[in-house]
Amino acid sequence: MNNYNKVFLLLLSVLTGCWSYTPQTNISKPPHIESIFKKKTLAQESTEQENVKKLKTRWQESLRKDDVQKINLYDFDSPTAKKYRSFADAPNNKLSQDLSLELLIQLAYERNSSIKDVKKRLNSVKQRYSQTFFLQNLLSQYSSFTRTINTKVAMQSQRPKTEMNTPQPGRLTIMGEIINTEVQIAELDYIITLRNLINKITKDYADLIYARESLHIQKEHNGIVSALENTVRDKFRAGLAGYGDVLKAQILKANIEEDMKTYEERLKTIKIRILTTLELPTDSKLGIPAEKEKNKLEIKLSNLYEKALKHRQEIKQIELKSKKMEQIISLAKDKLYPDFTIGLSYFENRNKERVGSGKQDIPFPDRSQKMPRFDFGQRDSYIEEMMIKNAAIKEKLQNTKQKTITQIRDLYFQVDTSWRQIILHQKKLIPLAKEALKVTRVSYQVGKKVDFLDVLDAERTLLNLSLMLAKNKKEYLWNVADLQKTIGIFEFSS
Repeated sequence: MNNYNKVFLLLLSVLTGCWSYTPQTNISKPPHIESIFKKKTLAQESTEQENVKKLKTRWQESLRKDDVQKINLYDFDSPTAKKYRSFADAPNNKLSQDLSLELLIQLAYERNSSIKDVKKRLNSVKQRYSQTFFLQNLLSQYSSFTRTINTKVAMQSQRPKTEMNTPQPGRLTIMGEIINTEVQIAELDYIITLRNLINKITKDYADLIYARESLHIQKEHNGIVSALENTVRDKFRAGLAGYGDVLKAQILKANIEEDMKTYEERLKTIKIRILTTLELPTDSKLGIPAEKEKNKLEIKLSNLYEKALKHRQEIKQIELKSKKMEQIISLAKDKLYPDFTIGLSYFENRNKERVGSGKQDIPFPDRSQKMPRFDFGQRDSYIEEMMIKNAAIKEKLQNTKQKTITQIRDLYFQVDTSWRQIILHQKKLIPLAKEALKVTRVSYQVGKKVDFLDVLDAERTLLNLSLMLAKNKKEYLWNVADLQKTIGIFEFSS
């Protein structure tokens, strides 16, 4: 055989072998991947199931409570408080005989519609314990949304991941903790509503005392000015005084009488405001308010800061919102990135073939796919969004704490100022004004060289100082009430 024939046979053998070659592929079977993650142990699963049982017990106990009785805000459990609340159904006789701030607060606690409304909303939130699956539905909707916005250049999922739709004890525990945090936030809403109501009643009660005291002062000085008018009339008849002095006395008397009418109308307005808060008819009668002796607020400013940061409800709410956001992030991670299990993990091949006009030619169709594709990143945006929101909530928390410190310092200054004004008027200004009026009035009556205008000025000064003292007392009570509202409790310990 010549060399030409040898080359021809060799070439023919090579071509024949290539034609008979078939790729060794088996696309009917999924690629085998060794599991690198361990399944949960029985102890771990038992712990998760125990947590679910605890959440169920907590929910049942929460539903048995009618409202939040033991709250660190005001004493509603003392014998006196319970006695006053027993008059809630028919409080008219008690209000007309024995009116006090404690009575008004306890009656408002039982009768005010805003308190009843927030109680019902709190109970409605407690019902979410049995609806923990609604959180899973929300996350499933978001997952479905992320799948619908995939473009054709990316990979599409055939169906929701099995792990994302399968209830797990650990996941249910996180859901229960989220509901528990929501209940705590709702309880704080209830406490804030009650706190604001107590603050409003305290201010209205102080305003009621101020209006009554101011009206009493006006009547008292109206009698003094009437006596001065009679004195100057007698002097005018005797030719010892001019008619201008009589007119000056009448002018001052007319102003006082007009102010008396103003305080009478103000007193009626305050009473209606209190009765409206108690959900009572506006023609109900209120008795004389009992005024307790005022004492200086003996508490250090540093203690006020500490109490405010510990008890203020707005700070607690923001902390709970941050806690809830962290729980949602944990739930989202557990749902969107579930635990790896054999055959039910993200290492499943879920590629979806396209048909019709959307079908494209795939190069090397017989080529086996050794590893599946991964789509972790398409759901990262949801978790990143929650993490950024949680960071914003923490910044808001810090800002709220700083504002609280500023408010406490400002209110402490106002409380101290109003108290010093009370002491100044009681101990110095009003005694001096009374003495000045007494001296000028006696001197004018005995015929000494004292102008009648000086007597009227002394009377007007005493009147204004007396009204200012009543106003300072009211402002002191208002500032203390606002300070307690900002701190979050209505009882101080020195």
